[in-house]
Amino acid sequence: SASPQQSVIGVAAMALLQLLRRPLEVLWKHWLVWLLFFLANGMLPLVNTIEGAFARSLVACSEVPSAPDPLFSGSAYCGDRLHVIAEGQQLSSFAASVESFAKISTAVAAAVCIDLYGRRNILLAGLSCT
Repeated sequence: SASPQQSVIGVAAMALLQLLRRPLEVLWKHWLVWLLFFLANGMLPLVNTIEGAFARSLVACSEVPSAPDPLFSGSAYCGDRLHVIAEGQQLSSFAASVESFAKISTAVAAAVCIDLYGRRNILLAGLSCT
């Protein structure tokens, strides 16, 4: 026989399952949309992780490294480590601000299009472009 504590836990679990049943049904019904959201949202951190290193690799200056240095500057075209870090950070910051501006502009445009064409149509159009 079950102890009173086990029966309380069982009742709480059943109540939680009943509470989550409808949201889980909706998630299961539209699983492909949620999968696309998950994949698209997972790419952003990956891109942002390599963005700084890529920006540093683009920096060029007059001090070209001649021999391998234990403290690699981050750029094959410039040996001045501090210059590479500063220029790379500036380029990466500029790219982040352009990305933010593009997101804000897209959100405003999407809001107008949602009013004109409906949420479902714009959601499907956005997902097809992902």
